[in-house]
Amino acid sequence: MKRIILVIIVLLPFVATAQNGISKKQSRYRLDALKRLEQTYSYLCGQHSGDLVVARKGDLFGVVDLEGRTVIPMQYDWVFPALNGERFLLFSDTLMGIADRSGRMVVPMEYDAELYAEDEAVTFRYGLIVMSKGGKQGVLDTAGRTVVPMVYDEWLWLVDSNLMILHDYDLQIRHAYRTLMRLDGDTVIPPQRFINWWDENHFRVQNDKKLWGLCDHSGREVVACQYDHIDYLHNGLAAVKMDGRTGIIDSRGREVIPVAEDRFGGKTPCPQTRNLFVLEKGGHFGAVDSLGNTVIPFEYDINYEGTASHLVFVRGDTAFLFDNTGRLISTYDDIYLYPECDVCEPLSLFAVCRNGFWGLVDTAWREVAPCIYKGAALVDGRHWLMSLDEGTSCLIDEQGQVLFKGPYSYAYPFCDGIWHVGILDCANNNYILGYVDAYGQTTLSRKDLKKMERILTECAKKEKEPTDKITVREADETIHTDTIPAGKTDSGEEEIDEVFVFVENQPEFPGGDSALFMFICMNLSYPDQARDNGLEGVVMVRFVVEKDGTIGNVKLLRDIGGGCGQAVVEMVKSMPHWKPATQSGKPVNCEFILPVKFQLTDDAPEGTREEKCLFQYNSNWKK
Repeated sequence: MKRIILVIIVLLPFVATAQNGISKKQSRYRLDALKRLEQTYSYLCGQHSGDLVVARKGDLFGVVDLEGRTVIPMQYDWVFPALNGERFLLFSDTLMGIADRSGRMVVPMEYDAELYAEDEAVTFRYGLIVMSKGGKQGVLDTAGRTVVPMVYDEWLWLVDSNLMILHDYDLQIRHAYRTLMRLDGDTVIPPQRFINWWDENHFRVQNDKKLWGLCDHSGREVVACQYDHIDYLHNGLAAVKMDGRTGIIDSRGREVIPVAEDRFGGKTPCPQTRNLFVLEKGGHFGAVDSLGNTVIPFEYDINYEGTASHLVFVRGDTAFLFDNTGRLISTYDDIYLYPECDVCEPLSLFAVCRNGFWGLVDTAWREVAPCIYKGAALVDGRHWLMSLDEGTSCLIDEQGQVLFKGPYSYAYPFCDGIWHVGILDCANNNYILGYVDAYGQTTLSRKDLKKMERILTECAKKEKEPTDKITVREADETIHTDTIPAGKTDSGEEEIDEVFVFVENQPEFPGGDSALFMFICMNLSYPDQARDNGLEGVVMVRFVVEKDGTIGNVKLLRDIGGGCGQAVVEMVKSMPHWKPATQSGKPVNCEFILPVKFQLTDDAPEGTREEKCLFQYNSNWKK
């Protein structure tokens, strides 16, 4: 490995190539092309290869190349690149199809669009995709050929290129059943209450008696269904319960800590390292060893799921880092371990804060970037945007290399080696946006960069200034708004009711996200039709939080059927007034996208079924 690194270092001065193999000249060509495309289209979305771009004109989407030539016409409600841009999923109303890079329709627009919303992150995993036509599900390959006929009423989930799980529902006992099958239709594991992937070699199985065991890919029973519960694997170990006692099994299903000995007092431990097990006692977290002896005292408020070699606990405003022997390694003011969303790739870098300054560490907690930065913003799993001073930031990769610097307040990957960057111009209520590559080349002019730097510096100074006191007008100074025509300001100019997507301060449900979660739980029920048919998935709605806090323009973006979409829409319409978004200190209209996951849980009392509607808002859902 060292020899390879040395060779790369030697070659860099002679061969101008970025980390992705794109030369400086090729990258410059891409940047210039993107700048031209931005003059024609209101939205651009990159993908892995970078030579084709999803674009929007008006309200419709299509695909163009870097020369601006149309590859897929601008006639679809949404276009999503898959297989690193080798395929494009096209959505129009309730139908979807698939096109290749030339724009040729590989799969005609005859398939149901709703299914795709269930799991877009695994599209074409194993070179296959689950599709639905007329409510019947099957599997297609990348060429559009039928691998599994569209004959299944049940929901399909691909395990690998040979196996799939069928989710069926028994209306008489109101409970789901799952079957492991080969793609040719042969049954591997007959219908069980629950089957899911436990590790690369085994499946977790729950039988009719609600007892858990393990089977392999051939359906052979590795661990008999004897446990009341088998937890998920953590670092090659998992907790099991039987008759109120707890033990630990390894990845082969062998009891490495016998259940009969119950060293954890019936509590379910989380084996975060091979030596230590995290437990919760009396509302506080700590860790014990394999004999049940306390190694890290039970005095912490929160336990983060750290890495295989380290544990992280939080008490008050301090984060404590321990090694796998329970020795305290370091303390931090804050640790950014995992983003609260389901669509982000696993992090190979964590941001840590000490003495008010931020730095980066890798998964082994080795320092990648020292704690010298004024802020840290997640870009993706391998890059962070770190604030250098009031007017400059830099993008750092997992090797600790600074890829580029500039007056940017945010960045996100557009395609290989190119990032979309920008800042908010508070004074003019708009964004200054551009593209930057791994060589530091940018579509932004020197004038733009100077302006952005000045804006960032001014915004930083304003944040430090004390908030101005609000002066209450006397009665004789009251403005009589009834003399101003509707839709006009007191100056007589037409008032444009603009709807913002990016704002300084996002709209907020009264009481914050926790209160929003409670409101959803209290006001959203699982529709009977969806529950009876075992429908699960994510419903997404878009709405506008008006500048007076009211909710308007509610639109259903994704539905899973069974009345779920309509239930979410009605719930949103019944919301109380929000705290509106603000821009330059003034309330404005702002778009908000709310995903709600409908989930049926199998671990419920006999004859019943627990139903969950999970709120999981994250700005990454925004297009």
